[in-house]
Amino acid sequence: MTDIASTPLAQTIQSRRSIKKFTEQPVDKQTILELLEVSKWAPDHGIREPWRFLLFLGSGTEKLAEALADYQEHEGSKKPEKVRAQISELPGALLVVNQAEEKTEKWEEDFGAASTLIQNFQLLSWEQNIGMIWKTGDYIYSDRFKKSLGIEPKETIVGMLQLGYFEKTPKAKPRTSIKEKINIFE
Repeated sequence: MTDIASTPLAQTIQSRRSIKKFTEQPVDKQTILELLEVSKWAPDHGIREPWRFLLFLGSGTEKLAEALADYQEHEGSKKPEKVRAQISELPGALLVVNQAEEKTEKWEEDFGAASTLIQNFQLLSWEQNIGMIWKTGDYIYSDRFKKSLGIEPKETIVGMLQLGYFEKTPKAKPRTSIKEKINIFE
């Protein structure tokens, strides 16, 4: 029997970390497009491909920074300028958006498919030394934030992936053994 944990895919899965600090090295648009082309092969009920993407690179991150700062200011936050600075300094960010669908069984299936696409993207990016962190927050539900970026009110933001090259890999945090999380019926 193969030692599953030592396969290249298993090593990529186990070594991937959320990255919060990036170098200033620009992220190439073509690389991101190629990574997404492969990532789209996620399990997807009925091949509905519910996702679309907003990619912010280089100075393009300022548009995202402005939208987030505006949202924060509108919500009464005392730190919109801090958010504006943090986001505009990112090498890149990718918003993953699911098409409009009422919250039904299909909505859940589509959300699962988009989440799987994101995991594919994270793993493929990791192999290219591109790290990221998957962010969500109250802003993903805000019609004001969505409108500022051309996202329809009924569309769902699955997440914001802040991405870039990195120098330091964080240590792994412990995971609970699957043996403590499984019921087996034989």
